[in-house]
Amino acid sequence: MSMSSRVLVPAACSALLLVLALALLSPGTGPAPVGRRAPAAPATAPTAAAEQPTPGTTPDTGTGLPPESASAPAASATVSSPTNAQAATTAGPMPSGAPAAADGPAADPAIEAAFVRDHPGNLPSADAANVRALAREVWTAETTGTGRAKWPRYFPPTPVPLRPYTQVRVQAVTARTDGERVRVELLWAGADPSGEFMDSRPGVLYLTRTATGWEPTR
Repeated sequence: MSMSSRVLVPAACSALLLVLALALLSPGTGPAPVGRRAPAAPATAPTAAAEQPTPGTTPDTGTGLPPESASAPAASATVSSPTNAQAATTAGPMPSGAPAAADGPAADPAIEAAFVRDHPGNLPSADAANVRALAREVWTAETTGTGRAKWPRYFPPTPVPLRPYTQVRVQAVTARTDGERVRVELLWAGADPSGEFMDSRPGVLYLTRTATGWEPTR
C-alpha cells in the first residue's frame, strides 16, 4: 500500500463516523428504541366553548319549540260560560221596553203608551176618548159574545154557535180618520176557545159618526 492510500483510509473512516453520528443525533430519524412505544396522541376533549350555544341561537330540544315552551304545560282553553243570573243582568230590558204578558193588567198602561207612540192617532181629544171607550166595548162583545144585543145591526143573529174567548181585556187603543170612518187599532189579551192565552193580540174595527153618536160599522 502506498503512502497516499494509508492517509486516505483513516480520513474516509472519520468522515463516515461523522455522518453516522449526525444521523443518530437528528430528531425523528432512526428507529425507536426497542421495547418502548411512542405514546398515542390523547383524544381531543370537548371544550366548554363547544358545549355552549352560539349567542342568538336556541338549543334544539327535539320539539321545534324553545325550551320553555317544550317543558311548560299547555294553557287551558276552557272558557266559563256566564250563569243565567249573569246573562239576565247583562241582557238588559226588552228592546220595545214593553212589559211581558205575565205582568197582567198592571202592564197595560205601559203597553198602551208604547202602542200609541208607534201608532199615533189624529182625532181631537174629546172624540178620541169617546172612540177608545166605545172600541173597548165593541171588541169585548166581538170576542166574548157579551153585549152584542146593544148593536144588533153590527152583530146580526147567526146560526153558527158562538165559541167565545175568555179572560178578555183590551190593552191599548188608537184611532185615525179613514175617509168617512175612523179606523181603530188595538191590542188585547185573552184565551181562545181551546184555552190558549195570548197577550198583545192585534185587532181592527171601524166606527162612524151618526146623529146619536159613534156606531161600529163593517
